[in-house]
Amino acid sequence: MKRTHFLFIISLFFIFACSSPASKKSEVETLAKLDKTVIYEVSLEVDPEFTNWMGNINRKKLIENLFDDVKNNRLEAYFPMSSSVEQKMSWIDVEKAMDALNDTLDILNTETDSYEQHVVEGEMFMNEIKGVIFIEEWNMTPAGKIEKNVLGLAPVRYYSQEFGQDSIVTRKKIVFVSYFGDKKPPLFEDF
Repeated sequence: MKRTHFLFIISLFFIFACSSPASKKSEVETLAKLDKTVIYEVSLEVDPEFTNWMGNINRKKLIENLFDDVKNNRLEAYFPMSSSVEQKMSWIDVEKAMDALNDTLDILNTETDSYEQHVVEGEMFMNEIKGVIFIEEWNMTPAGKIEKNVLGLAPVRYYSQEFGQDSIVTRKKIVFVSYFGDKKPPLFEDF
């Protein structure tokens, strides 16, 4: 899919480069009006072998601020798997996505031989957020430069889950999506 988009863009450049000067201005203006929503995930883990563009960003602070803004209603959170961005999440929904809700367990009291209910406090493990999805709008300027506008972010949780006695599986979950303006393209579309 990415290769098809890349080939399409390259072919556009060749078409515009080989056109007549009279029509070149209008073609460049048309190209400048094209906008494209681009969605991609960036790892928040530091790789000493690879210095990426996120190298100078305080990753921990970025995620803490994002969660804090959602918790304190400065940003709205949306369900990530919905093709409609109208489904808002509550803070309890976010806690649920992070497996951080309180739980009540029946525990056997060996002295009384009866079960007693105990509340186990839920906890968010922010170190499980190891990726962030960027939702951006890319536009080409008349000068041929690409301008990027971040429309939203979605934290990605990586966690381990036990299956059976000897099997541990690493899972990946998009916790929520938050947008920074009126444009709210869904992460996934119905096909």
